[in-house]
Amino acid sequence: MVSVHSSIVKWCLPLLLGSVVGCGQLLGIEELSLGGPDAANPDANVGTPADARSEDAAPPDAAPPAAPPDATPFDAPPSLAYEIAYVNDMTFDPSAGQLDIIGFLVVINTGEISLDLSATRVQSFYDDSAQVGYTLSLEGDTTTALQPGEAAGGLSPLATQSIIGSGLVSEPLVDTTYTFRMALNNLPSDALDVNAQAVLNIDGQNIALSFTIHFVPEATTEFRAARVALAN
Repeated sequence: MVSVHSSIVKWCLPLLLGSVVGCGQLLGIEELSLGGPDAANPDANVGTPADARSEDAAPPDAAPPAAPPDATPFDAPPSLAYEIAYVNDMTFDPSAGQLDIIGFLVVINTGEISLDLSATRVQSFYDDSAQVGYTLSLEGDTTTALQPGEAAGGLSPLATQSIIGSGLVSEPLVDTTYTFRMALNNLPSDALDVNAQAVLNIDGQNIALSFTIHFVPEATTEFRAARVALAN
């Protein structure tokens, strides 16, 4: 590379004998350099095209992908649920030949929406005795829509003690016309234990109840135990 800068420089021409015959001034030449980078700026990137200088430059960091919007959580519909507290163990004197037991269970709404008691059906019932006849039926119809945290069911005095007095149910009883009837006939003359079951359906959900019935001659009617069943 040739670099030329203009100025005025002095020159002298020596002779072969070493003497100076004359000096003068040359206008327009200040510095002459051959090859290499500019002496005045040795660090300059000489002869490299601008686009070549940028070839090896690191690309700018790519912007991170945008985060997807938060998914809307799925809201489950309010649940329908209920329990039945009932007398499940009872003793009777069979000498009468037949018995009707009314008022021995309470329905409790444990769900998040109202429970339609008008949609109550007895799906099935049976017992393990070849002699005793056993049926279970809805005795008192109702149009009550039982709200969460409420209970419904007519109870006999003995059942009230077993279910309410014992603390098994603490929810307020808002409907006592809603009652069930257990009918027993062809009772034995001697002592006999009978196991019975029933399946109810309330507002579309089934619930299974099981009973143990003791027949003891000359015994006093007794409600011996109560329990809670869950709808499924």
